[in-house]
Amino acid sequence: MTELLVINGTVITQDADRTVLTNSAVAVQDGNISAVGPTADITTNHDAQTIIDADGGVIIPGLINPHTHVSDILLRGSFAENRGLLDWLYNVKRPGTLAMQPEEHATAATLYCIEAILAGVTTFVENDTEVLWDDWTDIEAKLEIYDQSGIRNIYAAGMVDCGADNAFQELVLDIQTRDNDVDHPPLERFVEETDTVLKEVNSLIEAYNGTADGRQSIWPAPVVVETTTNRCFQAAYALAEEHDVMTTVHVAEAEAQEQRSLSSIEYLRNIGYLGDRALLGHCVQIDENDVRIIAMTGTKIAHNYMANMRLATGFAPVAAMLDAGVTVGLGTDNSILNDTVNPISDLRAMTEGHK
Repeated sequence: MTELLVINGTVITQDADRTVLTNSAVAVQDGNISAVGPTADITTNHDAQTIIDADGGVIIPGLINPHTHVSDILLRGSFAENRGLLDWLYNVKRPGTLAMQPEEHATAATLYCIEAILAGVTTFVENDTEVLWDDWTDIEAKLEIYDQSGIRNIYAAGMVDCGADNAFQELVLDIQTRDNDVDHPPLERFVEETDTVLKEVNSLIEAYNGTADGRQSIWPAPVVVETTTNRCFQAAYALAEEHDVMTTVHVAEAEAQEQRSLSSIEYLRNIGYLGDRALLGHCVQIDENDVRIIAMTGTKIAHNYMANMRLATGFAPVAAMLDAGVTVGLGTDNSILNDTVNPISDLRAMTEGHK
């Protein structure tokens, strides 16, 4: 017997022509869509345990959020409009998430999953950029909630194996003086030896990848270009290949502040990190040549429109990327910057911005 019928809706299909079917229905059997067509035909040919009447609403596939930061949801409302990227990161986000205990991470995961599921999200990629590898308690507190929620989740485990240079450290210290009363973690708090972080990520993949009836995945995730060595990038991609997963990194979110003759996209191509297993978050400051490289290597992009606009860093050239054949997903990024985890809300804003 068919498990579920969703009837009397407008079905937005995902065929090559993106066909739209009015007054139609979707049948689900054994966890898969088994039939799509006019409501009269589907109800005649299928008996279902559960029937949902869409009542003229739209029936769409489950949404995928390719870039988000789950624990940030408890810090929602803490952002001030006059903060730039580094000011927000080092005075708000990083101190706030590091102050959280495992039970608070679990609460954040619970709230996130509830809001995401209500928004139609069935899969999300969590970028955990504040990972302390000497203790998995925070990580496991969230993974347990994801398992219980029934949602598909990808935990992208943050990897940092080199510290910031002296000039950047001095810049951050100057920025942190704005909020002297905040408990600022030292910049080197997340740095691990390359071998150590690779061993920890590999162990986490072996322990949790494919758990929760296959709904849970673990990806190696270098945090940013500036805190990742060539070897770590190369090993992260190798880990992704070994375990048949992907790898993700924040790229070109604030490259305008850097002094280099080689773009981050060119650099990642040169060291062998780009490819069909790589998902790049942001890509705000990139040019036509970078777009061509991304397309040629089959690299995927997570476009975080609302968060980038909130920090006034600009937004990625999505139209050019789509024209070049690049696969682009829409991420909601940080709940501190983006008050919702609903991709449909972001889609509306993004569409206006790219006109």
